[in-house]
Amino acid sequence: MAKRALPGMPPGLLLIFTGRLRRMIALPVLCLLAPLSGCTITRTVYLPAPVLPLPAELTAQTPRPVIPQPLTWGDSLALNVSLLAALGQCNRDKSAIRQAEAARAGPGQ
Repeated sequence: MAKRALPGMPPGLLLIFTGRLRRMIALPVLCLLAPLSGCTITRTVYLPAPVLPLPAELTAQTPRPVIPQPLTWGDSLALNVSLLAALGQCNRDKSAIRQAEAARAGPGQ
């Protein structure tokens, strides 16, 4: 159905009114759609992960070897062996702590 101008109205004026009318209808429709789209927003909440305590054997004091008095050459060799054993235990504990920290941080980090 073709739109007709009212009597006494120039034909181009009908196009102007039609365009304004479309804009006037479109503005409230857009304003009403904005709150509806706000319902789709989701909020991500990150919860802190519980901190697991390290095992007591990893944080325990490493026994210090006894230094014999008087220190002889043979005693110094035995002392070196016990010092190296204590150092090895400390390194194993540190390695286990690093692995526990890596597991705590997560697989992707």
